[in-house]
Amino acid sequence: MVLNLHNLVIWETSVDTEKRKVDRFGDGLDITIRKGLSSQVFTKYQDTYQREMRVEKVLNKSKAMSVTTTKKSSEGGSTSEKQNNITQG
Repeated sequence: MVLNLHNLVIWETSVDTEKRKVDRFGDGLDITIRKGLSSQVFTKYQDTYQREMRVEKVLNKSKAMSVTTTKKSSEGGSTSEKQNNITQG
């Protein structure tokens, strides 16, 4: 087997560079998104980016649902407030 040292050095350098890109990208993410990605190990920048986009999409949907639920609940008032209004009115 012939070992081409030049190719090995280039491969190690590209792996190291890709790992640094992944790390830098992860370090710049919002803490909530980083929590969503923390259970996985990524070695490719593209994989990290695609997963981040999915986590962000889920978080945005969750926030939107939370705001909608809170808004509906505050508009309707609580059951005890409704009962107080009936007994007072």
